[in-house]
Amino acid sequence: MKIIILPGFSSHNRQWAEEAKSKLSDIGEIIVCDWRHWQTGNSADFDVELELKTILEAIGTDEVYVVAKSVGCYMAMLVLEKIYGQILKVVLCGITLSSGDMSETERTEFQALNLIGASRVLCFQNTDDPYGNFQEAKKFMETVNNEIQVVAKKRNDHEYPYFGEFKKFLAS
Repeated sequence: MKIIILPGFSSHNRQWAEEAKSKLSDIGEIIVCDWRHWQTGNSADFDVELELKTILEAIGTDEVYVVAKSVGCYMAMLVLEKIYGQILKVVLCGITLSSGDMSETERTEFQALNLIGASRVLCFQNTDDPYGNFQEAKKFMETVNNEIQVVAKKRNDHEYPYFGEFKKFLAS
């Protein structure tokens, strides 16, 4: 089984992705998405279509679990739209909702979760995440599908070190 890790935009998310890889490696082959702009050092090099193509090539025809954080959540929706039949489960962390971080078009993309059903999706949101608190995330996910479980974590940052809980969900 493959697990694709779709991290957040900032290069410090590489560490989160590598930790996720380490903690989840015993349940599947891990693919960590290494965003192009991390390599070039220029944030303008983030190209959604190019990144999507790279992700889809890495997955191929295999079935996969998706673990996504922040901008990775949006990228996960684009992947779902293309290959929802191959996606077994999705873990979302730190959906960016406040400060205009997500356009209305991007918000609409989250309807892709309905292609696989609520029972195969688990969302984690910190209670006071500066990019979108738990209440905002819960309300947003209810507009997508009110049966999707959104788990509140008592933190005031955009860090999501809940790898044991990710693993438990993916392995069940």
